[in-house]
Amino acid sequence: MKSNLPVLLQVGAEAGRGQFENVGHSEFAFALACAIVSTAFAIAFAMAFTHVLAVRLSLRHARKDLGPKADPVAFLNDFDRVSHRLQRHPLIGHAWEEFAKSCLRETAVVRTSRPNAFFTPATARERLPGLKLMPTIPGYFVGLGLLLTFVGLVIALSRAAGGVAGSPENMTQSLRDLLDAATFKFSTSIAGLFSSLVLALVFKVYAIIVEGGFESFCREIERRTTFLTSQTALVQLVQAEKEQLQQLKEINDVQFFTKLGQTLGPVLSAAVEKAVAPLTTQLEATVDKLESTSRTGTEGLLKSFTDSLHGTAGTELKEISVVLNQTKDALNSVRGHLSGSGEEFADRMREATATFGRLVSEAGSQFNANNSASRETVEALLQTLNSSADAAKERMNRDVVEAGQASSSMLKEGLTEVLSQVGANMAAFQEMVSGMQDRLGKEAEATAVRSQSAAQSAAAAAAKAAVETAEAIRSGFADTVSQLRGDVERMSTALRASEEAFSAQARASQNTVEQTNVASVAFGKVANDVTSASRPLLQASERIAGSTETLAEAAKGAAESLRVGQEAARVLATRLEEGNRQIENAWRQYEERFGAVDESLGNAVRGLATETAHQQQILADFVLKIDEGCATAVQRLQVVTNSIQENTAEIGEVFDDFLGRMPRREMAGA
Repeated sequence: MKSNLPVLLQVGAEAGRGQFENVGHSEFAFALACAIVSTAFAIAFAMAFTHVLAVRLSLRHARKDLGPKADPVAFLNDFDRVSHRLQRHPLIGHAWEEFAKSCLRETAVVRTSRPNAFFTPATARERLPGLKLMPTIPGYFVGLGLLLTFVGLVIALSRAAGGVAGSPENMTQSLRDLLDAATFKFSTSIAGLFSSLVLALVFKVYAIIVEGGFESFCREIERRTTFLTSQTALVQLVQAEKEQLQQLKEINDVQFFTKLGQTLGPVLSAAVEKAVAPLTTQLEATVDKLESTSRTGTEGLLKSFTDSLHGTAGTELKEISVVLNQTKDALNSVRGHLSGSGEEFADRMREATATFGRLVSEAGSQFNANNSASRETVEALLQTLNSSADAAKERMNRDVVEAGQASSSMLKEGLTEVLSQVGANMAAFQEMVSGMQDRLGKEAEATAVRSQSAAQSAAAAAAKAAVETAEAIRSGFADTVSQLRGDVERMSTALRASEEAFSAQARASQNTVEQTNVASVAFGKVANDVTSASRPLLQASERIAGSTETLAEAAKGAAESLRVGQEAARVLATRLEEGNRQIENAWRQYEERFGAVDESLGNAVRGLATETAHQQQILADFVLKIDEGCATAVQRLQVVTNSIQENTAEIGEVFDDFLGRMPRREMAGA
């Protein structure tokens, strides 16, 4: 049996023109069956060369791109080059790009998921549509076999219907055509089923070969990388949390704060002393300068008062000298006019004495008044200056102490508000100096009421001293504040560095959490992939269960069909035996009743025709039942083909017996 292409083309052309006489011939049936099998083998070879071999060669080339040695360190150093080349690979480029995103670079390339999750036969099916079509091709051949089976069944029925009412020769020819149609039907069905089985097995082998190529590629990747499992990531996270907890315990411990106090105490004390020392020096210099200025102003005031006092006494003495000169002149006049009377002389002497006494008393009272007023003024001025100086010194000392205490307390609390407090202290000190200036001005004004010259000089001296004091204090505070600001900036820098260290630790913890999240997402993806991969298995198991149930039902149907066939064969044998007995009885009656030849012969011919028609109907029904049973058995179960062949052999024997008996009937009819 071999394929005959001209016969196929010729019969196909006739079928296209509506001529189906040669479709059921055994030569065409065998040629068509060979063509079906040849097509199946051609498809198998084409799939092997165009898909399976191409995929294996491509994966082999990709394995070579990974490097000659399975060294993790060398693979880490060469990872960029390998990744760049594999991303341009026509088969696994996209899968490698996604796999590279899940890898980490440490002492070696660390992968968070297995390569089998990215490099699977599904990757090849995405690129090669033939691999998607390959599992369905055996089903097409099964469908083709069933289609040709039903075509042969239709041809058999059409030919059997044409030979029912004909002559015995026509019935014999129709039976032969029926057998040819059965040959066409079974040969093409067997070819389709055989091709389907072979292709299913071959394609399964192809799938295993493709999976083996991807498995080899994944093993090469695993040899060059390190796998980071979720358990390892969790253990590392727990260890990091334990270390952080231990550090927090050490920070919250009393010993830590004791060590911190011992470490920062001398540094803060030195910084405070260094910051306050210039302030103390400037304040002491300012106080000394203020005392010197006050002393200088007081001495100048006393000197001015003395000069004023001397000036006032000289004027009075001049007046006394003038009076004395006038007295002298009067005495000289008296001496020159001694010629006057004694009474006139006495009167004039009394007037002169009274005038002199009055002048002396007025001068003395005026001198005493001026002296007492000057003494009171000087005493009040001295008391005022002393009290002002003492109050200013006490207030300055008190403000300095308060400022030092405030500065130390603020430094102990974190040195966060040092600059603001220093500014406030500066404002308070400036207000104090302004108040002192105001008080000195008011005191100078009060003193000016009693002594304008002394007040003006004292006020000028006090104002000058206050201005110099304010400038000295301002310059001293500016230097102190600048130094303190530098210390605060250094401390802020240290605190900022600590904050950056804690931030870096927080970022590291966050990166750890992110990596844990990435690992959990990757494992979730793996779980989803496993679920997705198990879903086809579940569906396949359900289909297998359904196929098993269908197989059981088909077996039951096949057994039932065989039982019906056996019963039909038994009925046929019984009826054939009855027909033989009737023929024998007819012959005996014909011999016994030879006189009534015409009537008996006519009855015999009519009985023979009736029985022949009845037997043909029984035969047609039997053939239809056999065809239905065979079609059902082929459609439901392919394994029962051998049983159907045995039944067909038995039916052939029955037909041989029937054909062997047909000549005797023809002879009897003759």
